[in-house]
Amino acid sequence: MLKQVQHDKPIMLNTSLPPQKQNVNWVIVLHGIVIILIWASPFLFRWQLIIIVILLYFLQIIFLGDCILTRHQFDVKKRGVTFYYFILVKLGFAPDMYRVRFVADYIMPPVILGVALTWQLALNNLPLIF
Repeated sequence: MLKQVQHDKPIMLNTSLPPQKQNVNWVIVLHGIVIILIWASPFLFRWQLIIIVILLYFLQIIFLGDCILTRHQFDVKKRGVTFYYFILVKLGFAPDMYRVRFVADYIMPPVILGVALTWQLALNNLPLIF
């Protein structure tokens, strides 16, 4: 479970970049927008497109080793840190990095696809955009 922790000084994730470069603002904003779009995707995009995006996500993990935005934001070569982990730490929680990664990689994509299939096929709703 997540534990709320109090910090006297700002949290810096353990990366190879100096603290001032960890928070590349435009990457954080872009990453946040992408994640919001992903979570809203069952209502915005056709379920077929969501399957393609999920497959592309797994292909980038297989061939590049991690999310492109995560690699740019944290300059990581080895998988570990996720945007979700980054946000939880910034909010003062102390999550297990590998559990967060597991949920982000193996739980969230099927949940998002399941919501899309339920919303669009079972409940017969059309996506708002595509």
